[in-house]
Amino acid sequence: MISIRTAVEKDALFVNRLTRDVMKEYVENTWNSDAEREHYWDINSFNLDSTKIIQYNQRDVGRISITEMSDRMILDEIHILPVFQSKGIGTEILNQLLLKTRKNNKPTELIVLKANVSAKQFYERNNFKIIKDSEEHYFMRYENE
Repeated sequence: MISIRTAVEKDALFVNRLTRDVMKEYVENTWNSDAEREHYWDINSFNLDSTKIIQYNQRDVGRISITEMSDRMILDEIHILPVFQSKGIGTEILNQLLLKTRKNNKPTELIVLKANVSAKQFYERNNFKIIKDSEEHYFMRYENE
């Protein structure tokens, strides 16, 4: 039912629309200026090298972007279409990622906008801890047990 496929260049439109749909409210609540918002959209846009497409019953429903470093994994984004949220898809995808990082004995890190309270709570339920914060962000880490 839930799978991940390799992204291709034609996924850029889907991914960029998805990111705006999922994150628009949080971005608008975080930054007042158009320049700051556009900067967010630029740095979180489709990246063929790090993005994979999440599928549910062979339908594209989300994206996950990961940067693998020698000492840790960075979960850059995980976005699910709103109509497919709260169906366990994000949890399943996150569990797959954490299984991989445990096998490689690496921590997983991510950054959450403070305005996105539901995402912060989701990661806390999945044993991520806040390691620092800034005016706009929580920096979180999952340590292998």
